Amino acid sequence: MNKTIFAFAIIASMFLVSCGTKEENNNNETEQSVEEKQNRNEVTEPTLVGTWQQTNLDMGVEIPADEQAMFDKTKQETIDNTEYVFGKDGSFKLKTWMLGTIVKYEGTYSVDNGTLITTLDGEDTSFNYTVSDSEFVTTQEYQGAIMKMTFTRK
Repeated sequence: MNKTIFAFAIIASMFLVSCGTKEENNNNETEQSVEEKQNRNEVTEPTLVGTWQQTNLDMGVEIPADEQAMFDKTKQETIDNTEYVFGKDGSFKLKTWMLGTIVKYEGTYSVDNGTLITTLDGEDTSFNYTVSDSEFVTTQEYQGAIMKMTFTRK
């Protein structure tokens, strides 16, 4: 059981080390901007800019049956308390729950050919990602496991 909790904490920590934001984006301004472009019949690519609430988490590891209930509880706490805010200026904020505590990170981000690169305290971390108008999904490999996180636009 302790191995599972430890593995979860390590994988979550690796993901979080690369996450965070400077200032929260003004959601009304973002929504208004997207709406204005659509009203002008301009075709826009989906963007990360905005606020995203986590809706799913797949750690990519097998959980022993006797530890499943505790893992599910920890996973749900993480999902319920994880939110990204990506700014137009390349900054991001991350609020999440880790082992009983809400933690907040701020950093910068960039995107390149389906790769999201986050920078926190001078350290870069890369994630594969996809984004639509309503969903943002990241995947990252850690020690042979593929972690997948799904977020919905707020």
